[in-house]
Amino acid sequence: MLRRELSVDGQVVKRFRVPAPNQIAILAAFEEEGWPPRVYDPLPPQGDQDPAGRLRETIRALNHHQRPPMLHFSSDGTGQGVLWEWVGDHG
Repeated sequence: MLRRELSVDGQVVKRFRVPAPNQIAILAAFEEEGWPPRVYDPLPPQGDQDPAGRLRETIRALNHHQRPPMLHFSSDGTGQGVLWEWVGDHG
């Protein structure tokens, strides 16, 4: 992640051209845990901002601008976790 890129099997799927600390935090949580199907929300509290809403917006941003789309991120339905799955021919 030092290169501000998300890659799958050596193929760059997404480039982070501007700082994206929330997206990076979620990807780092998956990476640290060996890419399990689900991770708990790793985003630290931020003032009076709704944690579930912030997580939902971060997930939306993770799915946006993947070229080619290879991963799909979603909420676990509780507002406290993130799921991922393969899309297309990769899975």
